[in-house]
Amino acid sequence: MEIMVQEDNRKIIKKIAHPMVRQLKSLRLHQADLQQCFAILSHFQNFQELQNTQGLLELNKALGFTSLSLYFKIFTPSKARIMLDKTKVFRDQPEFNSSFNHFQNIRNKYLLNDENTQTKSLVGLLLDQESQPVAVISSAEVGIILDDREIQRLRELVEFTLGYLSQKSADIESQLLAIYQTWSIPELINIPDISN
Repeated sequence: MEIMVQEDNRKIIKKIAHPMVRQLKSLRLHQADLQQCFAILSHFQNFQELQNTQGLLELNKALGFTSLSLYFKIFTPSKARIMLDKTKVFRDQPEFNSSFNHFQNIRNKYLLNDENTQTKSLVGLLLDQESQPVAVISSAEVGIILDDREIQRLRELVEFTLGYLSQKSADIESQLLAIYQTWSIPELINIPDISN
């Protein structure tokens, strides 16, 4: 996917190739995932009027699955980005470690291993009035149900991590700018333009 860059008639956007660029790209991808996750968690409160309906239950399952997938995606290795290290993210805020570990445990047990109380499978034999077998009945139910407290807790974890990413991105942007401000005009002109 190519990102469209709006051109400013007064400025030229150059495509820089520095080792920190990959890290900054990764941080921005992480931010995009977390902003989507935060929006999902924030908008969920608008659907509370569905109270205890099947629609709310299905929405809650989707919320749990999507939110945890998006959040832990940024802490998982991939070819597209550098993963975040939880020890660095929560170094100055250790109270978030327990929330992180709680949700990681839910994610690991449900998304990776199907070991939770919301994942159920049933196989039974249906007997008629004479106790004769007439059918085998099977069903399954999967989902992560997050209560209001957990949704708020996950939202706080996402919000903190977004703040961390914003600060790290700003730091790298400042470092890169300082580096390129030392370059000569001919060197800068020779950097390829970012094409649309």
